[in-house]
Amino acid sequence: MTDAINTIVFVNNAISARLAHSELRRRGVACENVALFLLRRVRAEWFDDCAMIVDYGHRPSHKPHGQLRFAGFYWRAARILRHLLEREPIRRVYVVNSDNLLTNHVLAWSNARDGVEVSVLVEGIMNFQDIRLRNRAWWRTRPKATAAALLGLEWEAPSGHLSGAEHPSVSRVITFARTGLQASSDKVELQPFEPVQPLHSVQRDTALVVYTGLWQWMPEPEAEVFFRSFVQWLEGRGFARILVKPHPHVSAGVLESMMPEHEVLDTSLCLEELAPHIEAGTVVGTCCTGLITLRLLRPDLRCVDFGSEAYCKTAYFGDRTVISTMREVGVELVQVDETTDDIPLRVAVAG
Repeated sequence: MTDAINTIVFVNNAISARLAHSELRRRGVACENVALFLLRRVRAEWFDDCAMIVDYGHRPSHKPHGQLRFAGFYWRAARILRHLLEREPIRRVYVVNSDNLLTNHVLAWSNARDGVEVSVLVEGIMNFQDIRLRNRAWWRTRPKATAAALLGLEWEAPSGHLSGAEHPSVSRVITFARTGLQASSDKVELQPFEPVQPLHSVQRDTALVVYTGLWQWMPEPEAEVFFRSFVQWLEGRGFARILVKPHPHVSAGVLESMMPEHEVLDTSLCLEELAPHIEAGTVVGTCCTGLITLRLLRPDLRCVDFGSEAYCKTAYFGDRTVISTMREVGVELVQVDETTDDIPLRVAVAG
């Protein structure tokens, strides 16, 4: 029932979905007035109440040739998006980035429109890092001008932060935390994550390791040394039990073969959804949004990030802004001591 649609929402993970739902309720926007575009395989109960869902439906690929299987989604999504923007009274748009073909088109479209409010939904740790086109593989950006033309979409190569927060049409950035956020302070609107009640007693001798895709942005030799030091640090903590939460979309690379004896959590839930159920007293990761959100949702847990000084230098061109975000919410920062050419197996806790 497209005649009721006045709001377009893009969602790409559980965090942006959570913020979107909170925002719609706070603003009094009924889901029956919302066209929802899912840019990753993600689910939430409120999705079914929307007037329209355009569903990504696939596990994302991190290889150039793997993008071909999404051609059908983008062909359908582009046609629907063009129809909505041409024929419906769109008043609000919520985007999660500026380098997706669909969100980029909406931002370009909004440049010439008055009376349309454009907001960015924070999706995770990338919003607290200086992430620009230089952080993307060539095949994620160079073909997009051609792809957009074939789909009947506009394409403006992003010149600022890839969240879209710096785009001139964006007036609001909706976030769960302020410190370190890559956005003008006058645009920021905080929608904090309220603590949840634990459903189980905490086991202080148990660690939950949260896998990330950090290895993708590190040269292979550096990644191998980095994760070897992480594993030896983990083994040295003397945990009686180690649990592992896989990343929903990407492997943990070489880390998976290095891990000591552990149990893999068999769940499709994201870390934020798992928050009330977590029994592990310590949650450990490397450049993981979940460490930040868990500290907000479960302040009783010890959340530890390993090697931020090393991975910020190697994977993020020296950008260290995310460190301030982690410190602000109480994530412990365990640093690799880089006093020699190799990464030794000693650590120092940064407070």
